[in-house]
Amino acid sequence: MNASLDFPKESTGAVRLLIAGELDQITLKHDYWSLLNQKERQSITDNGKLEVDLSDVGRSDTAGLAWLINLVKDAIESKVDVSFKSVPVKLLNLAELSNAKQILS
Repeated sequence: MNASLDFPKESTGAVRLLIAGELDQITLKHDYWSLLNQKERQSITDNGKLEVDLSDVGRSDTAGLAWLINLVKDAIESKVDVSFKSVPVKLLNLAELSNAKQILS
């Protein structure tokens, strides 16, 4: 899994997190917030909005879904609103089976 941040140049836009690759138990070793350096974390919390773009995710399993749920939990604790863009259908189906679809909507 690769993740990259795109910080908006204007204050009204959300910080964009582009996730690419596979979201599964093999590729996910740490939660997202622990991967951020202090400057990145501060930029996200100052902005207050994080858009997670999943358009380049090839495959995801329950570990990937749990990773995304944990990302949302950490964002809420940091008073950051999270939205998702281009959620793969298979990930939405997995979320629905797990009663977590509202998190990705």
